[in-house]
Amino acid sequence: MNVDKIVNGTNYLISVIIPIYNTEKYLAECIDSVLAQNIKGINAVNVIEIILVNDGSRDSSGKIINEYANNYANIIAIHQENAGQSVARNNGIEVARGEYIYFLDSDDLLPPGALSSLYKLSINTGSDVVITHCKAFNSRRSWFIDDHAEVASSCFRQVKFSHRSILMNTPGPVAKLYKKSLLLKHHVRFPLGIKIGEDWIFVLNAMFHANHISSSPDITYLYRAREDEDNPSCTQVVNEKVFYDFIEVYKLTYQFKLPERQTRLAKLFVIKGILYRLEKYSQEKSFADCKKIYKALGVFFREHIGLDIINIFTSQRRLVMNLIYYSFYSETHRVFNKQLKRSCLRKGIALNNEFIVHDYVALRKK
Repeated sequence: MNVDKIVNGTNYLISVIIPIYNTEKYLAECIDSVLAQNIKGINAVNVIEIILVNDGSRDSSGKIINEYANNYANIIAIHQENAGQSVARNNGIEVARGEYIYFLDSDDLLPPGALSSLYKLSINTGSDVVITHCKAFNSRRSWFIDDHAEVASSCFRQVKFSHRSILMNTPGPVAKLYKKSLLLKHHVRFPLGIKIGEDWIFVLNAMFHANHISSSPDITYLYRAREDEDNPSCTQVVNEKVFYDFIEVYKLTYQFKLPERQTRLAKLFVIKGILYRLEKYSQEKSFADCKKIYKALGVFFREHIGLDIINIFTSQRRLVMNLIYYSFYSETHRVFNKQLKRSCLRKGIALNNEFIVHDYVALRKK
């Protein structure tokens, strides 16, 4: 890791950490949106530290980063070998000098007054973690992101993580402000080796150790729903590793000793993430490729999820999960590829499983 320009003894109210990988198209607008911020009427240059972490970009992002670092005293440039967003964010935490830490992706933006609003809420409540609204936009429209909106609109004040189950529904580290001392004291970092869901674990870990949490409906983050097809995000890429990552992410939640209601929400979060991608994967890959994934998920469903959660889903999702749970992998693959056969019904009857029978009949009618 190559770090340019750290001035010892300089204190900031907020450190904004921006991991960067091949986002030359959006990067300047992103950085400018931070430089336009102020806190208590004081310009960003004096109170906001901007940490730009170049994760081995192959485009001109590195050059853009260096130009900004050379022109602004409050901007630090970090250049690292490509190691992923988690490593980039963790490296940013290590060098941050702000009292609070805020995460911003390099293709997204801060609306005017975002950091001032966050800082005011943090000071007024004394909360180690504060949560606000995130709004998405593209070239045609803008909209609120449901999960963020649900928590932000609740306007919590100084609540404990274990006391409000709804806090499980705030994935991703953005639109939140974290007390840096909290992250350092409890070594709250992004898990390594996982490329999906790892940021959710970071958020849970921070909230778990926080003195308390507050939220506000103020909009402090603008998420760009990118439309450039040649540059899909990691959340759009479906490969074998995605499913093992989700399994590992769920296992990581055990460290938080979640109460029953939050455990249920954790299971739902992980299952929805798996199912969203499993249909696409099953339709693109051969049965031979999919079978080992089905087997791994079958073990996961039996050991960690349970039928009580599986059976609350709608017919198509419930049917494939029941088939995976009972190790009927060829039937699973056929259902995903819309090739229902009566052998599926016979298996449901043999098991005396009302859900397999009901869902088979329901899908045949469609």
